[in-house]
Amino acid sequence: MRDGGYSVKPFLNWARLRRLLEYETCEGRKRMTVRKSLPGGRERCVALRMDYDENDTYTEVDDPDDMPF
Repeated sequence: MRDGGYSVKPFLNWARLRRLLEYETCEGRKRMTVRKSLPGGRERCVALRMDYDENDTYTEVDDPDDMPF
């Protein structure tokens, strides 16, 4: 994200508010990252949910200027 000119913290906050993040619980705390096995070993990654239903609070952003990144 940084290489593309985006700020990580505002993006994570935007995705969190829209319930788009997959979470992992570790020692009673929710983490905004999940552990995944990648070719280079196990890494912490941000995982976005791709399964929405009508009960989710996700809403499209009508104005791209309202996005925090």
